[in-house]
Amino acid sequence: MEDLAKIAANLEGAGQPLWLWDAERRRIVWANRAGREFWGADSLFDLAAKSFPPGGPETRAMAQTGTGIEGILNLPGGPVEASLDIALVGVPLTPGARVVRLSHIREKRRESSAALRGDLFLSAPIGLCLTDAHGGMLDSNDAWIKLTGARGQSLAMLAGEEKASRFLLNCIASGRAELSVYAEGRRLRLFGKRLKRPGDERPYVYLRGEDVTVEHALETLLVKRAEAISQEAETETTHRFRRMD
Repeated sequence: MEDLAKIAANLEGAGQPLWLWDAERRRIVWANRAGREFWGADSLFDLAAKSFPPGGPETRAMAQTGTGIEGILNLPGGPVEASLDIALVGVPLTPGARVVRLSHIREKRRESSAALRGDLFLSAPIGLCLTDAHGGMLDSNDAWIKLTGARGQSLAMLAGEEKASRFLLNCIASGRAELSVYAEGRRLRLFGKRLKRPGDERPYVYLRGEDVTVEHALETLLVKRAEAISQEAETETTHRFRRMD
């Protein structure tokens, strides 16, 4: 594991996108800086949270090994045709792991790319929606409606006026923002990204949502457990000093 950590540290600043593909779980478990930017992820946590459907184009491409493997990668900005160099690597607890290097990409033809992006938006297994600068819903997929119960509602109706306004301002000002809300009895995490069309001064906000109810409950339990362990240690120390007196 130490050798892998050193390799990862050395490759962090490499110019070409690199990532480690967990074929069994269909997830990217590590990527260098260029790889995270390529996939549109702010952090390794965000990237590792992204799952790929079985039989999807990325899953099929990265099931192979070799150089110059052609495949379609569905990126946040739309699908691209990519050439990949893929090699098996021995990683503890991750059988079948593959190191993937992006060799080169080329955008698909504009007329087919737009249609594919529309299909991907509507059929994506994760909740996606598009809003205007005021949080008014412009479009959303079925997964978003199922996740939030919101069909055509404004972001203010989902998150509350104050939270929604602050979130949108942060997103438009900095380009990205994050918001936690409750909906349908679940805790949700919303990731927002500012979008701007060339020649159009009006910004749009692209939202991606995920259910983090279990994750939040687990974190709460772990915090309570850590506090209990700390309290037990303090009590034991106090008793020890008393016995010494």
